[in-house]
Amino acid sequence: MRRLPAAEPLARPEEPAGGPPQPARGRADPVRAAFFAVLILVILAGAAWAVLGSSLLVVRHVKVTGNQLVSASQVRAVARIRPGQPLARVNTAAAAHRVEQLAAVQSAAVGRSWPDTIVITVVERIPQLAVRARGGWDERPGYEGSAGLRDSPTG
Repeated sequence: MRRLPAAEPLARPEEPAGGPPQPARGRADPVRAAFFAVLILVILAGAAWAVLGSSLLVVRHVKVTGNQLVSASQVRAVARIRPGQPLARVNTAAAAHRVEQLAAVQSAAVGRSWPDTIVITVVERIPQLAVRARGGWDERPGYEGSAGLRDSPTG
């Protein structure tokens, strides 16, 4: 059996001992850096426009929860949240404060449910007094600091 001679490696053009030349480290390509800076600015501007200025993320629904004594339409009217307003621009603290001005409301929380809903959560006062009215009873909510009621009059 005849042995073939071992193949010699192909000759390469003159390369330094460490392999092909590498770009210098520590120095960024100025064109590449400018490209990424402009790209980041465009992304940020697009996100700001989508959240604050476009019709993509606007109030389409106002959901009211926790209400029994006060109607949902009454809470919506007092909150004064306009449909079509950008969701990020809704002043939730001011809307909650306005809802808390209703006599039957003890506290209110207003939050955003992205992409298009405002949620108003109402905690109503517990009625402390029932007054006989035509056709039934009229419940009066209790207030902090009220003297309270006694079971029987003292005389």
